[in-house]
Amino acid sequence: MTPPSPDTNDNEDEKDLSRSWYMTFGLYGAVGTQLAITIVACLWAGNWADNRFDTTPWLTLIGLTVGCVGGFYNFIRTVLWQQNKKYDSHNNPH
Repeated sequence: MTPPSPDTNDNEDEKDLSRSWYMTFGLYGAVGTQLAITIVACLWAGNWADNRFDTTPWLTLIGLTVGCVGGFYNFIRTVLWQQNKKYDSHNNPH
């Protein structure tokens, strides 16, 4: 068996880096979209409830608050999970 050439390892490193970049971009893009959709959906639901029950602007504000808290909670949870995953992969290479 012949050992792999140094060029082969460089090519594999480039592929891993490219794959990692795409996965990170996809993850944060999805989380950002989820954040925006959560806020807009809760804002819309609060506005709808305000119009239905004639409580303007209170239910809209509650919907906006719930959407922001829920969306940012999910955003922060996902970012911390991704950082822990990177930390674990750097400290425990298999």
